[in-house]
Amino acid sequence: MSTANTSNNTDSAIGAPVSATLPTLSRQDRDDSRPQQYPSPSSPHATSATSPPIPTPSPRNGRAGYQLSLPIPRLQRSEWVNLEGLVECALSSLGKDECTGISELGRGSHNSLYEIRFSDGTSCAASISNSPRQFFSADAKRSEIATMQYIHSSKLYKIPIPKIYSWDLTFDNKVGAPYILRECVKGKNLSEDGRFYRLNARDKQKVVKELAHVQAELSKPSEFTQLGYIYRQEGENGQFYVGKMATVPSGSDEEDKMRESFMGPYDSLTELWEARIERETLCAIGNWSQLPSDASLPSMLPPAKANPQQFGELQQLLSGLTNLFTPPEQLSKLCIHHSDLAIRNVLFDEKTLKITGVIDWEFASVMPLVITGRFPNDLGWEGNEFARSLGKFGNVSDGGVWNHHYYDWTSLSGVQPPPRADMPSPPASPTHSPASIDYLTTPNATANGYLFEHQASVLEDFDNSEGRAPSPPSPPLPPPPTSETSQQDLTSRATNLVELYYYRKFYASKLAARNFNLTRLFIDAVAYIKFNEIVLGGPEKWFASADWIKEVYWRMQEEDESAREDLMEGKGVVKVPEVFLAVRRREVDLGKWENKVMSMR
Repeated sequence: MSTANTSNNTDSAIGAPVSATLPTLSRQDRDDSRPQQYPSPSSPHATSATSPPIPTPSPRNGRAGYQLSLPIPRLQRSEWVNLEGLVECALSSLGKDECTGISELGRGSHNSLYEIRFSDGTSCAASISNSPRQFFSADAKRSEIATMQYIHSSKLYKIPIPKIYSWDLTFDNKVGAPYILRECVKGKNLSEDGRFYRLNARDKQKVVKELAHVQAELSKPSEFTQLGYIYRQEGENGQFYVGKMATVPSGSDEEDKMRESFMGPYDSLTELWEARIERETLCAIGNWSQLPSDASLPSMLPPAKANPQQFGELQQLLSGLTNLFTPPEQLSKLCIHHSDLAIRNVLFDEKTLKITGVIDWEFASVMPLVITGRFPNDLGWEGNEFARSLGKFGNVSDGGVWNHHYYDWTSLSGVQPPPRADMPSPPASPTHSPASIDYLTTPNATANGYLFEHQASVLEDFDNSEGRAPSPPSPPLPPPPTSETSQQDLTSRATNLVELYYYRKFYASKLAARNFNLTRLFIDAVAYIKFNEIVLGGPEKWFASADWIKEVYWRMQEEDESAREDLMEGKGVVKVPEVFLAVRRREVDLGKWENKVMSMR
């Protein structure tokens, strides 16, 4: 992942840059060992990175670490990271003679990003992992590198991607942490401080159109035949292939070994879903076999909604539904899925609003087209939370707030302050424990919290928050409305959400204009994206979505058997309403008297 937080136009930066002017460091001052590498920048024009002029100091003798000991401490870094070593590795790997400066471009939970400038006028971006050794996934980084290399070298895709120069994914190098050296991309991150939302309507259209171009390119049928992550065989000319999906280590060797057997690659969505359900069964056996009571099952939801009996029932219902959610052939075609395609992960030319670079390819995967039918969450913003707060989800719970589907605000109908706190109100959005997070559904989650980069100014609010959508939009979501929220504020917020509805439809229309086969993608994919999010979300998401799961099952049961057979053969499309306003089947619980007696004891 890439982070950004300075004011120059290189790699999406905001705020005041933290910069260190370095004594000239020559190649004779450092080790010449080189990790994996590819051709380095050769001229200022090849890797243009607009930065303030840096005076070149006179050369000094001595070791690089000593020379850089004074300016380097100004730059933030993890305690085990050696930035003097980073400069040495950059000079060695890229074959540069002198380093004249280093600037911090940004810092997030997972990575810190720096720009290193050289005496020949070129520069490179250096991404250093902030994760401690026990939570670092080398497979995830290898896949990120391979995906960027694959798209950069492929003639099929016309997407500007930074070129990878060199990397070392061990903790035993001179930096003291895994790092990647790549091209510095000239461009601006329009997510900073909510800049996108302040553009005029025509400029917003231009940005949305550019984003749609990227998704249309990625939606082209892939040469790969399995679901999983892209890797590359060793060597500069190594072949690309699809392998297992990577996750952040849990910290437990036993649990990680168990996970490994369920990470693919997979031949179909059904196989992926079944593997996840099997994995959750093993987790339940290992973690819940000695619960002191049914009510002690670890969950943020009350025992009435989260208990072993509910888990067993939902496990069976989901297993029965997996085959019915077999997408039709057109939606089953495999393509590359950028797991977090959003404005924060794209750099734009400030004048033309053309895309100059797409970053943050960590957890990208090869998936069926139907799973990619998701709008950038910048175009959804607070729509789901706002709808939940105002009771728009009706009487039947649909899992609270979806991470990858947005409530369509099309008018100001029903926009009024919610009930007072002492009156019944919609349930709060469920939260998720890190152990229940799946990295396809929630690509920016880790075993020790969510990862939010590119918005250093809001990291304090989001860094350790659980249960939020992956990578929040900018600006951060406002507080949910209460009975004290003014009608003027509610109307203003709802008006913005209605505008975003039309930008989402415009986004979908631009994909349709690029490729006829994508015309109905965002219409037909909704049910599959919701089902995928539930299955891969683990037990906590299952419990939170219990009403939705049961209602879908009962309504499927009401369909003719021939209709269900067609769905299993991929001859139809599953459609679900935005909100289930009523249940198809009523259950009468004859055990309520026992529950009442037990509660009185």
